[in-house]
Amino acid sequence: MTIREQVLQLPKNEKIIMMEALWTDLSCQPFDPPAWHMDMLKDTEKAIAEGKEQFIDWDEAKKNLLQSS
Repeated sequence: MTIREQVLQLPKNEKIIMMEALWTDLSCQPFDPPAWHMDMLKDTEKAIAEGKEQFIDWDEAKKNLLQSS
């Protein structure tokens, strides 16, 4: 049985404990995002500077997402 299959069989509270332990471990280690992600961020930054994109409030974004699904 794989680790993933084992984790999926855990009770919800144990999954949360596992998730917190993994997040704590991962967040303490340096991480360089992949090049494609940096490219996407640069493209978005450029689009914002050119007025092609804009920031919206998180509550509005959630509302838009819920309406589109």
